[in-house]
Amino acid sequence: FYPTNETYFYDNWKKEEQTYTINPAQSNILKGKEGTIIILPPNAICGAEDYFSVQIHLEEYYNRGDMLLARLTTSSNNQMLETAGMVNLTATHKGEPLTLCKKATVLFPKKQNSNDTIGFQGFEGNWENPHGNIDWDASSPPFSAFSGADYLGGERDLPNYVTIRCGLRCDNWVFGNSGSWSYKKNLRKDEVKQRLRKRFWFKTSVPTALYAETYEGIKDKMKDTMSASLYYPIWISRMNTQRIRQNLDSLSNGGEIDPYFLEQTSNYLITQVSSFGPINCDRFTSYDNKKDFTFQIGESEGTVSSRLVFNNINSILPGTKEGKRVKFKNIPVGETVTIIVIKYLKGQIQLATEKFQLGKEPSLRFQTIEKSKLEETIRSVVGSID
Repeated sequence: FYPTNETYFYDNWKKEEQTYTINPAQSNILKGKEGTIIILPPNAICGAEDYFSVQIHLEEYYNRGDMLLARLTTSSNNQMLETAGMVNLTATHKGEPLTLCKKATVLFPKKQNSNDTIGFQGFEGNWENPHGNIDWDASSPPFSAFSGADYLGGERDLPNYVTIRCGLRCDNWVFGNSGSWSYKKNLRKDEVKQRLRKRFWFKTSVPTALYAETYEGIKDKMKDTMSASLYYPIWISRMNTQRIRQNLDSLSNGGEIDPYFLEQTSNYLITQVSSFGPINCDRFTSYDNKKDFTFQIGESEGTVSSRLVFNNINSILPGTKEGKRVKFKNIPVGETVTIIVIKYLKGQIQLATEKFQLGKEPSLRFQTIEKSKLEETIRSVVGSID
């Protein structure tokens, strides 16, 4: 016996599947446990018009450990990709698989401490290749990202009331002892507040909605007053929020997204797909100096599972066995990576890992490992990278 496919090494592990029962005739907006948001417009599922309910199944892959154990890599036609996350999305009715007739939208959360979101786009996965590794095909053009904080921010940026007149005591409370007179002077000169004071001469403040309505009517004629310098950026933020919400609502074709579905600590990357199955949000990398690398692995029997896990970007590339070596194509020179190789020899599984810089030859020392210990070991290796 020897393994003929990589699944032999990983068949002890299965990602948790989340299942949702939906009415396919309606707009459906679903959120996964790890933050993925799925938008299905009405009648998006082929042949489901006669069903009162179908099941949507979701698996989420955002950390390297899950990706490795699910044999998910980041390559499109031998071109290296950087991923913001992957999912497996399917639909069934009474256990029978269903297909998409309209495009579905998938929102991938990307943490805000990584604000570089340019170039990410949707990809659909294909497992049908000789080596049993997944290959990704672009399914949608790059979309601009938006933040969860922006989506909620339009309602939270503005106070409930805006001051239109303020005495010396109020000035001191806002600015302290210095600057109070300039603040009071600016209040008197503010064009929006002049209009409001003429109408509401007896009030010290007015509701924000009334202020916004007045501001909207004269904003094009305004000079650089307090309203222009302080209120205008907030107004722009509100308009941006409104635009984002209208765009997402249009993708759902009649459904409204609950703002609290969105995490304020994430940027969301929008992708669209036309079929169920493996989906990811990736972008092509732009390294100038790339070459093929081969590394010595010694004797082996049957299939070898080999991966290069990049330390500085979220990318995992598969290798192919060539005799006593494994080969990786179009790899950037000089990057720091961790190589993970699993092979089968004389009835035993053997594993070797090493962190090194591409351009040097790793010294792989294989150790026998029980199949039941592979998950723990792989997670321990990539945990030191994450």
